[in-house]
Amino acid sequence: MGYRSNEDMAEDNHSSAVVLISVGIIGLLADIYMLIKNPLSMPMFNKYMTTGIMGSLFVLFIVMGALAMRNYKRFTEAAVKESTLSEKIHEWCVDNLTAESIEDAVEKSDDAEDSEDSDDLEEDVDAEDSNDSSDDDAVVFYKRTTYMKDCIQQKFMNLDEDMLDRFVEKYYSEIFS
Repeated sequence: MGYRSNEDMAEDNHSSAVVLISVGIIGLLADIYMLIKNPLSMPMFNKYMTTGIMGSLFVLFIVMGALAMRNYKRFTEAAVKESTLSEKIHEWCVDNLTAESIEDAVEKSDDAEDSEDSDDLEEDVDAEDSNDSSDDDAVVFYKRTTYMKDCIQQKFMNLDEDMLDRFVEKYYSEIFS
């Protein structure tokens, strides 16, 4: 499914809480009205059975809404921490991971790989002729993002992999657009 930020989950829980509590309260009021006024002229047993079951359902909606509201508060607090961490990572990246520094590091690693792979070069000459420029772009993207992830992970340990992937893709498009 991919990474979902705490802010997104907080918004989802907030909207769920509002809907569940609203439907629960409106339904409970309608249920009480049905119990008192009996507009459908139901027999006594059916009236109590129907309103009892529906009332318990609407109370369950209210309880689930309250739990969703509690989760909303928890995710909101986590979203603030996540946002602060993301800002710190971004500031560090602006200072340390410029487009030029990433290019230099990738070129150095390519040069090191080229010297190791010089024996295999003769066998790969035919295969290189069939490569597309889009394949080269994908390889460059992969090398750059891998380098960026490694640098960030060395500085900020124990980051969520999905969060890091999302941040790196966003920062990559910011500096290489």
